[in-house]
Amino acid sequence: MFKRMSSMIVLALLVASMLAACGGGAPAPVAFSSLPVFSGATESTNELLTGLLQPMIEGSKAESTVKNVDGKAYDVPEGTTVDAVKSFYKSALEKGGWKEGQATEDGGVFVRGNQNLVIKYAEGVGLITVLIEAK
Repeated sequence: MFKRMSSMIVLALLVASMLAACGGGAPAPVAFSSLPVFSGATESTNELLTGLLQPMIEGSKAESTVKNVDGKAYDVPEGTTVDAVKSFYKSALEKGGWKEGQATEDGGVFVRGNQNLVIKYAEGVGLITVLIEAK
């Protein structure tokens, strides 16, 4: 799981770098607190999830092309599937002007202007969302 998490961090940073290079008339940044939260999800105190979240945030903050990073770990209702998570975020985010940048088997990356949102779901463990804003 940690190897896949590292891959997701690298992917997110690559997307952030591409966004920074694009420049132009990007829409105003979205605050993390205004992002949709998966139905029934609650902020997690699960040490495994929070232990995975912190390196993602710290690693992104260390990247020179990143302006701001925020994220949370969530517990989700029992029986939640990755397809349900992906479908929820695809639908909810597209309504807010986000585009799917990279789908993965356990989540994906969504792009809006100079921001990207990384969604990572580990079945039976929980959900991690990280919002990265490029400079």
